[in-house]
Amino acid sequence: MQNHAFSLPASEPQPALEKPARLTRRVAPASPAHRIPRVRRAVEACTQAWSSAYAQALESNFPQDQALRMAAVAYKLQIPKMDGFLSIKSAFACITHGIALEVFEGNQGSQLLYAAQVAASIYYRKGGKK
Repeated sequence: MQNHAFSLPASEPQPALEKPARLTRRVAPASPAHRIPRVRRAVEACTQAWSSAYAQALESNFPQDQALRMAAVAYKLQIPKMDGFLSIKSAFACITHGIALEVFEGNQGSQLLYAAQVAASIYYRKGGKK
């Protein structure tokens, strides 16, 4: 004897399974600032900080060598904190751009690049970026 407790009788049609409605996520259009890659925005922010500080120092009648030092400090303060993959990439870009602009004195640029390299290796070891 067959147990038909869990099946529908053959004379009744099987109900069709409906596909669930597709969920769509609405995203607001990005502002123009968000369309620029994060690394490029970081380099532009560092460069803008340098230019701004240099111009202010010259307007305040500081000697050029002192204005350059003040601009270098502003640039260095704008370098992103290295706490994630994109911020490490941004810091690398700002440091290398600063080396090209001669913002760093002596081996400061090399030391900062090494610090960014260590931060990146620690981040990879923790499994942050695969």
